[in-house]
Amino acid sequence: MADLIIVDTSVWIDYFRGDASDSIVNSMRGLLDADSVAITDVIRHELVVGAATSKDYQALDEMLSALREYSLTTEKRAQFNYFAFQLKKQGLLGKYTDASIAFLAKAHHCPVFTLDRWFHKLADKKIIQVF
Repeated sequence: MADLIIVDTSVWIDYFRGDASDSIVNSMRGLLDADSVAITDVIRHELVVGAATSKDYQALDEMLSALREYSLTTEKRAQFNYFAFQLKKQGLLGKYTDASIAFLAKAHHCPVFTLDRWFHKLADKKIIQVF
């Protein structure tokens, strides 16, 4: 399997809605074809909860099941809390959901493919990488 990229909810939403730019669509297709896409438990949650119908929910859940998924386990909770504390000390603490995605990206050495500026701020500080 190729190196993995965590695709953030913001990219998935634009991709599914057909609002993504050509470069994002091409990047997504390339990553999916290369089996290089990963998600986190929070990204899965945000996407499936946003489904419009039960049929959409089931189709989305099945599609996401084919991807590598990273989770914030109980064993990693203390490390995550310290990571978030360090972000807060730097004035960079974001939402819990985004902080957990950033933590898992850092822990698994995966860049984040995102449209969210907060992740880019972390990348500017060399905390994570963005794709």
